Amino acid sequence: IPTPVANTGYQAGSWTPETPTEETEVKDGAEYTYTFVPEARNVTVNYIDDQDPANELKASETVPTEYDAEYNV
Repeated sequence: IPTPVANTGYQAGSWTPETPTEETEVKDGAEYTYTFVPEARNVTVNYIDDQDPANELKASETVPTEYDAEYNV
């Protein structure tokens, strides 16, 4: 039974249809899939003037999201 290892940005997930064990009966055509879930993260956006980085144009905004997900700013 393989030990699943997540890539960067992902964490432990689950087996489908169930977690295989040494006692799991192997049936012809059976498939077991392990699915990882993306890690939660926050993205902070700072609104500054390109010509004067000390000039904050708008208050910073933090957006909760998941690894590799799209988000709107």
